[in-house]
Amino acid sequence: MKTKTQQTSIEAFIEILPRIGDRQDQILEHLGWVGMATDRMIAASLKLPINCITGRRNELVKSGLLKRSKTDWCEATRMTEEKRRRANYWEVTELGRKVIAFKKSQREVRE
Repeated sequence: MKTKTQQTSIEAFIEILPRIGDRQDQILEHLGWVGMATDRMIAASLKLPINCITGRRNELVKSGLLKRSKTDWCEATRMTEEKRRRANYWEVTELGRKVIAFKKSQREVRE
């Protein structure tokens, strides 16, 4: 049974890789580095408008590479709007970590 699960995971992993765009990859890498963040925190860190983040983040969630970790106060809204808002925090899933590691190994091979 374990072999079947591993084979299915490998097939899903291989299927996901080609569909990750540059912006999705940027968001995934960022969350892999910081741990967890809200959409506004990601946008501020990457110096991108929020509308460049939310759509790509939704796609990453649907692909199983990101998941919601908690809902809490967002510091990025306090700094930009001078009031605190509650927001969803996002984090990389185990599959997402594997994708990050695989992409990193591919970059190292090319260099």
